[in-house]
Amino acid sequence: MSEYGSFTGQIARQFRRDFVEHMKAFEKEHGVRVNIGNITYQPNEIRTKLTVRTNAVSDDAIAEKEFKRYAFMYGLKADDFGKSFNSRGTMFKICGVSPRSHKYPILAKNNRGKTYKFGHMYVQSAIKR
Repeated sequence: MSEYGSFTGQIARQFRRDFVEHMKAFEKEHGVRVNIGNITYQPNEIRTKLTVRTNAVSDDAIAEKEFKRYAFMYGLKADDFGKSFNSRGTMFKICGVSPRSHKYPILAKNNRGKTYKFGHMYVQSAIKR
């Protein structure tokens, strides 16, 4: 029998914390990274997406590979990944692409590490094509 009568937001947040803590040993033992996605809950269930990746590939390497794959669709070159541009007085560095986003598909980080979305035409002109 479960110790929970029904699931609440507080229980879902505790579930995430406990799950992440328990997965640390699993990650170390198997040489992988485990990521738990957004959690949704009903009174009788908790749902989430679970992603397990090898440690051999970093998130940056995945983002760069994806950018190189889709760059031509936005009038950019594969080597534009990591290029910097100025937007309204702030420097940004191209860090990825979101191909499902039609309006703002180019991802770039500011100097604080926050990611922003940009239109491809704006980025093309900002990096002075």
